[in-house]
Amino acid sequence: MKKRNIIKGLCVLLTAMLLSACGAASGVGEGTDPAETTAPPPPAIADFSSGWALVQSDRSNACADSMKLLQTAFEEIFGYAPRMCSDFFTKNETPPEYEIVVGKTERDTAASVYETLGEDEYTYTVVSDKVVVIAGNNAGNTLRAAKAFLLDCFGY
Repeated sequence: MKKRNIIKGLCVLLTAMLLSACGAASGVGEGTDPAETTAPPPPAIADFSSGWALVQSDRSNACADSMKLLQTAFEEIFGYAPRMCSDFFTKNETPPEYEIVVGKTERDTAASVYETLGEDEYTYTVVSDKVVVIAGNNAGNTLRAAKAFLLDCFGY
């Protein structure tokens, strides 16, 4: 439960950062004394408006419900359905530039998130502006993590 509160706090911080990135980059606006300006807001952590792919393990389809929920939500929110792919790529294939890793996969970033989970827990983590990990100890908890990510970050 404590981890869930930390995640909610991080999501609120992410939302605040995204909203502040929409403001004036110079920090100077109407009614602002230039001598009292602050540094420009930090850049947005992640732009989900296009180009993301949903990545799951090639060994299991346990997260199919989570993948479908995320794909449907992105289509409704952003107007595109992220492509679904596995975490295994041949040497002729190019991994996606932006990944939402769903469930336990061979990705190092997902493995490090899974190490932090206790029994019957779930989480989502914005690892970078190009990688998000959605994780749970089982398919049901992974679905809960996907729902929490969509609700906290997009109000969906």
